[in-house]
Amino acid sequence: MLKMEYTGFIMLTLFVITETQSEPNGTQQSQNGTRSNILQPPSPRDIYRKLFRQKRAVQLEAVRSISSLEKYEKQYKMVRLLLEQIFKVMADSKVKLTEAGYLPGDPFPKDETIRELFAHIVENTAFFGDLLLRIPDMTHDLLRRNHEWHVLIHWSIGFANETGIYEKADAKLLHLMAQELNIVERDPDYINPYKEETKLVSISYSDSHRLKGKTHTTVSPVL
Repeated sequence: MLKMEYTGFIMLTLFVITETQSEPNGTQQSQNGTRSNILQPPSPRDIYRKLFRQKRAVQLEAVRSISSLEKYEKQYKMVRLLLEQIFKVMADSKVKLTEAGYLPGDPFPKDETIRELFAHIVENTAFFGDLLLRIPDMTHDLLRRNHEWHVLIHWSIGFANETGIYEKADAKLLHLMAQELNIVERDPDYINPYKEETKLVSISYSDSHRLKGKTHTTVSPVL
């Protein structure tokens, strides 16, 4: 029962597409019968950015749920299934975007079909980032087993970075992903606190300093 609940909840986040919404009316009828631009309607990109933030909250909660699973086998299987679906969706979307002539850095798509493919890349790149940073050992292990995934995530990070959709915490997520995958040079104080080796080093370091009567502050990225 638990497995079905987790799987259903997580798979729901994979196929979320851009909802069709009518833009707010940017004009208002004045008393003398003339129309004036009282309100500026949000752009399609602004509307999508709001939806993206909502979807990110759902994705992050899904990853937190997986990371809280106590059984290693169940957690590993869940991560593997998710990665298989994430990369399938992104690979298909990349092919269709390329065939349609849409390239990284192009303006926000007006066509609904292109916008849906665009969303698949943007959202699943972020979803992968949550898995990579919060469940790094399993994710790295699975990524090493599939070279095509490695190539695709390099491309999708570049694509997402060009969209202008990622802001604040999500923009930081992209930068941390690039460092974790060694796409860019790591900051001198970069540490992923979710890696097992980091936990072991931190415990050992803290114990040795506690014995010496010293305190230790862990420097790590906010994930």
